[in-house]
Formats: sequence, C-alpha cells, structure tokens
Amino acid sequence: SVAWQFEPLGIISVPREGADPDEIALVAIDAGATDVDTEADPLEISTSPGDLEAVRKAMEAAGVRVEAAELTMQPK
Repeated sequence: SVAWQFEPLGIISVPREGADPDEIALVAIDAGATDVDTEADPLEISTSPGDLEAVRKAMEAAGVRVEAAELTMQPK
C-alpha cells in the first residue's frame, strides 16, 4: 500500500580509491546509467532496473572494479 512512494532502481557501487570519479561517471553514462553520485564513498551509479546488468558488465569491461550491484527501492 505504500509502494507508490518508492521507485525501483539499480545501484552499482564503485570504490573511490585510485579511481577518477569523472572518468567513471563518463563510462557509466555511456553505458546507460541514469545518474552518478561522484561525491559518495563508494561512488554510486544509478540505473533503470532493466539496465543494471548491462551497465555493470560495461563498467567491468572498462577496467572499473565493481564493489556491488543490486536492485533496490528508492524513496521518491
């Protein structure tokens, strides 16, 4: 009954250490990410639920270490 207050979202976490946040953001957006929080630690990449796996694979193919990739429900 409160599901309308949340939206499904894919979240990919990338560790900050030794990584250039701007470069990671460019790779993520090119792969189809909807948003990148470059201020967070670890970096958080948001995707639509259907694009989560494709963006994760693109990040790993670009040499970016993915710490976690999961589907979540974010408050609106």
